[in-house]
Amino acid sequence: MARPDSYPYLETAPPGINIHRLRQARGWSIYALAAACNPHLDPGTVNRIEHNQGYTSDSLRRIATALGVSIEALFYPPEIAAYAKLPSDVRQRLADTIQDAAAAYETRRRAPPKP
Repeated sequence: MARPDSYPYLETAPPGINIHRLRQARGWSIYALAAACNPHLDPGTVNRIEHNQGYTSDSLRRIATALGVSIEALFYPPEIAAYAKLPSDVRQRLADTIQDAAAAYETRRRAPPKP
């Protein structure tokens, strides 16, 4: 079964979805990614990980290194996969904005309804 070019984000989707996306962006086959890992991974292992059928921290470390990203980046929702490449001050501003939005939402949610 072919994987689509875009995916809905589900909590259970990373890291497979991000590994697949990053591999495709480089034009690599599963075999090429497996060979780029040090030491090499079995292509079947890469396929299993892309389909979220299990992984080890060692296999993720090897894949992340081969893809040139951090292990953490493999777990970002696809919509924010570029987050790791942002300067730290920009990441902090984004984190602050998200916290502010969450606090405003929580305040509105707890406020009694207007008569």
